[in-house]
Amino acid sequence: MKIKYTCLVFIISCMSLLHAKPEFVNYLADNRLNQINDLITEGEIIWIATENGVIKRNNEGNLLKIITTEDGLAANKVKKIAIDASHNKWFATENGVSKYDGKDWTNYRKEHGLVSNYITALCVDHNDKKWFGSCHGVSCFNDTNWVTYTKSDGLVDNDILSIAIDSENNTWFGTNGYGVSKLTDTTWVTYTDDDVLLNNYITDIVLEPNNTLLFISHLCDSITRYDGAIFSHISFYDG
Repeated sequence: MKIKYTCLVFIISCMSLLHAKPEFVNYLADNRLNQINDLITEGEIIWIATENGVIKRNNEGNLLKIITTEDGLAANKVKKIAIDASHNKWFATENGVSKYDGKDWTNYRKEHGLVSNYITALCVDHNDKKWFGSCHGVSCFNDTNWVTYTKSDGLVDNDILSIAIDSENNTWFGTNGYGVSKLTDTTWVTYTDDDVLLNNYITDIVLEPNNTLLFISHLCDSITRYDGAIFSHISFYDG
């Protein structure tokens, strides 16, 4: 009887853990957190891109540093953050791109090879190439050479809002109202709401752990899912 009772207590304890509500921690100490554009985790560190610089915190919520142009950022309005294979942090700003190696800052602008100084999207691929999106096209940087891609090369439009890399190292570009373009080596394919997308305004592209891509549109609160073979849709009406 004692064994049965012990088992029952154990089962109830496990069920309680399964149904326990997650604990949320809110960071409201700095008004910069009201204007978050992007964030990325690096071990115990959280890097947060805002309209007024970059906030560096740890997982416990402690503020470690507020980074601005005084520290080396190209501009305080930071749109995206990425981390490369060498653990360099890359920040897309309204005045170029900043690289931080943990000690020194390097800024890149049009005179260095960027297609535009106002960078709206940023991603690092499996070959450690850096991709930068703007309203004038895309720049790719391999730490030595720059390559620019525009509509004349195969992009469906030059106004880029999002970039993502899938499991096969294809590069996807979400545009401001014209759909999505995929680059595989030198081959371009475009998808729009004429065929598979719910909406052409793609504000973000997310790769799920199962390698499914999510194309997110804030314009009509919709998501298009692509599992590598089939496109499906989720919208407000699905719950």
